[in-house]
Amino acid sequence: MRKRLHRNDRAAFAAFAATARALGRSPSDYHAHAQAEARDRFGGALELAPHERRGIEFAARHIAPGQSCLVAGCGAGAEIAALRALGVADLRGLEISPVLAASCAQRFGIDAIVGDMAAPPLAARGVDVVLTHRSLHHMLHPYQALEALAACARHTLIVADEPVRSAIKRARDLLRGDRLVGDDASWEYQFEPDMLVRHMGYAGFEPVDAIRYWETTRPGNDAVANAFMGRLGNRLTCVFRRLPGLA
Repeated sequence: MRKRLHRNDRAAFAAFAATARALGRSPSDYHAHAQAEARDRFGGALELAPHERRGIEFAARHIAPGQSCLVAGCGAGAEIAALRALGVADLRGLEISPVLAASCAQRFGIDAIVGDMAAPPLAARGVDVVLTHRSLHHMLHPYQALEALAACARHTLIVADEPVRSAIKRARDLLRGDRLVGDDASWEYQFEPDMLVRHMGYAGFEPVDAIRYWETTRPGNDAVANAFMGRLGNRLTCVFRRLPGLA
């Protein structure tokens, strides 16, 4: 454990704590509130970039025809559009930003519920498949959200395209000044595959398929890296099914 914070981290944490206290919110509640405000302000992608499609394409293979699928963190609908193009028909969304939820619902004619992934306003086992894509790593407590989302899934939960902890990322962070968070106290959680499997096991799910890969904004580099050391990649998509006897 580090003995002291970077001075910029100290300022970011102090500002975050002061604002949360002034609003009478817990750190978790304020973090979710700040996320919603930021997403309202900056909007969401209308379509996925080519390098953002790998996890969705892998996930779609594990959604059977006729199964209902909830996209948690649906934004303005980029994932909805990609899944529809891949043949997934029964789609609905969950989004913390009221502005983006309304936009997604209007664009695609689906139910897009406003709510926090850590406390989704959904019935237990109310949907066949729950899918998150590039969303969990922004959360203050991603495993709390996974546990809550798992309770909503009747059969399958898919964690798509999330960052994986790696020595390369740690070296990058050290070179950038050993910061823990951004100036607005935002951060990126990096998953450990074994820890993800363990948490999902406690939630009553087991892994049935997974892919790990490199993702940058340079397809040529990705192709070379994935050909030779894909198993060490910086991104992970993992499919979980409810354990037999718990379905």
